Amino acid sequence: MGGFAYFAGKTKILEAALHREAEVLHFALVRALSESKTAQGALRRVLCAYATLWGLRTSATQLLASEMAHLPAERQEWLEQVREGFAMECAVLLRSSRPELSEPEAQMMVHGALTVVHILSVLPPALCPRVPAEELADLAMDSLAGTPHNRERHPVGDRDRAAPRLRSVKPRGWSSHPTHP
Repeated sequence: MGGFAYFAGKTKILEAALHREAEVLHFALVRALSESKTAQGALRRVLCAYATLWGLRTSATQLLASEMAHLPAERQEWLEQVREGFAMECAVLLRSSRPELSEPEAQMMVHGALTVVHILSVLPPALCPRVPAEELADLAMDSLAGTPHNRERHPVGDRDRAAPRLRSVKPRGWSSHPTHP
């Protein structure tokens, strides 16, 4: 059985992996707070760490979204609280640099920024070239600041990487007709 003998079953392996991933997010948040001089700097560091974590192909982070249904209800609730707590901490950082925002506005904006980072960091390379975590963090910060993403301020090698675009690639076996397989 090897390493599996240590765990009581697949659910326990999943719980352990997701617990470790939650610890990584918490560590990224604590580190960003301790190493940054401003709330805005801390928020950018957190977003960069989040983008890096989601972009790792070996990361258990992707399991967090796809496998939570297989966990006991109390563990699902705990993981939801971890995710919400992370987003709320980001909203507090946002409100520190943008005090005109209400708490619900800041939370909504942070959820939007985290969603953009998540989606762009997990898209298959066939659909969108890999976007560096720093570029995703800058894109998210620009959206949180209410300013358009500025390519001159955040230069990258080629235009497609600065402004990710979906390529018109159909997976093999997909029909161009929407009602027929």
